[in-house]
Amino acid sequence: VYGRHLSFATWALSSADIRNGNLPTDIPGLNVTVLVRGLPVPLYYVSPTQINALIPASFTPGPARLEISRGSARGPRVDFTLVEEA
Repeated sequence: VYGRHLSFATWALSSADIRNGNLPTDIPGLNVTVLVRGLPVPLYYVSPTQINALIPASFTPGPARLEISRGSARGPRVDFTLVEEA
């Protein structure tokens, strides 16, 4: 996701961030969360202008909505269509 003011700082995933085999869905201190279909998705990279997130393979194809929050601030909701992976 590209935009402006997505985060107050830059963070990139490291092995220390992985807990019990799970990637983080919220970055401590940044309070950035990405929701797809109302569920938090794992994050790989967060910066003021870019967020890299992973949509789990368990999500079925079809309509979806993306929402990003930074603390109490929320961005616009973006509707899109999930397709099967190739």
